[in-house]
Amino acid sequence: LIFQEKFNLKDEHSFETVAFKPENCPEAIYDFLAKSDQYENDKKINFLITEFKDERICSDIESKKILAERIQSIDKKNNDANTWLVEYYFSNKNYSQAISSSSILIDGGDRSEKVFLNRGQSYRALGQQENAINDFLSIVATNEKNEEAFLLLGKSYGSLGRFDLSVAAFNRALMLNPKNVDALLFVGVASAANGNSDESYGFLRQALVLSKARKNAQKSKIIINAMHSTDTFSRLSTEDKNFLKLE
Repeated sequence: LIFQEKFNLKDEHSFETVAFKPENCPEAIYDFLAKSDQYENDKKINFLITEFKDERICSDIESKKILAERIQSIDKKNNDANTWLVEYYFSNKNYSQAISSSSILIDGGDRSEKVFLNRGQSYRALGQQENAINDFLSIVATNEKNEEAFLLLGKSYGSLGRFDLSVAAFNRALMLNPKNVDALLFVGVASAANGNSDESYGFLRQALVLSKARKNAQKSKIIINAMHSTDTFSRLSTEDKNFLKLE
């Protein structure tokens, strides 16, 4: 009755039309709906999903987050809410929550590469490399052309000191894209750690040439630092240094 009077609402439909606009005190209205016997869970979910997908009503990120979490509180396995929350939590570096929402989707049958990538990268960020590896392997088991998954797989193996597997994963990424500067950089470092200085130099030199050609000064600096740390920088010839404009 308070809300009907405040917004001059004549019936239930007009109440639902304005109820979840952020400026209309959604917390209080949600509490009312959640406790009201006249709204069964299915109806609450349909109501919330409608508002969640309506950009006119739910136009900002925080409002969508509030609604997605409310949907999840009623229906933990709701696909729409969890799919959106995975992206939100991951982009905001809330990795534990991203893993939780991703796992709900996966347990519910979602086998999309994106959800495995997000969960795997979240595991990586939390230092759970074995779990990350399992997710990346799940991707490449069904799609041998996923360059990003092989790159992340190589990083996770490298983080565990399993440099032979790390090199193999990076090489798979390079088979898909020979000009992937990040893959060349990481495989160069992993090759050095695996005791292969010649391969390390070849990969890092190629990465530096490509980075310089693309005029990526920041990446070039990272590669040069990697060459110094792997004792391969001194192997660059004078001609290379002049061509690459190195001191």
